[in-house]
Amino acid sequence: MELWDIYDENGLTTGRTHPRGAPQKPGEYHLVCTVILFNEKGDLLCTHRSPEKTLAPNMWESPGGGVLAGEDSLSGAIREIGEELGLTLAREQLTLLYRERREEFFMDVFVGRVDVALSSLRFQPGETDGARWLSIDEWERMARAGEILTPAKGEFFGILRKFKEDCLCKP
Repeated sequence: MELWDIYDENGLTTGRTHPRGAPQKPGEYHLVCTVILFNEKGDLLCTHRSPEKTLAPNMWESPGGGVLAGEDSLSGAIREIGEELGLTLAREQLTLLYRERREEFFMDVFVGRVDVALSSLRFQPGETDGARWLSIDEWERMARAGEILTPAKGEFFGILRKFKEDCLCKP
């Protein structure tokens, strides 16, 4: 059974844990992470959710998932990338872009750069079964068309474009 830490409305741990899938009480939050990976061309890695998934099967998304009890979000992000794609990342390869509070969870959005051939990825059965590289414009178009799950809220795509310009496109 997967356990999550419970957080308060300020994003602080309460010292309590919660089994994944059980209803949360009002004012309780858990923590999830998603990882936006850029390649050398500035494209974004998008993964395909397995048709076996209960929630949003066969949708495209950025990799990520629930942060386990006792885990910080960066460790959770690295673990999720390892599980879903078979990639080993160092803590220094990811940067927290922002945290957003939603109805029942906080979402930490990380960004990083990885230059990897899609053919070298190892997908997690029941979770992911494919991947592709997309431009930010293509990802945004797919998100607006409802073809991709995305952490996009508010200025998400503007934040990504600024990160790409400031951090990835320097000589």
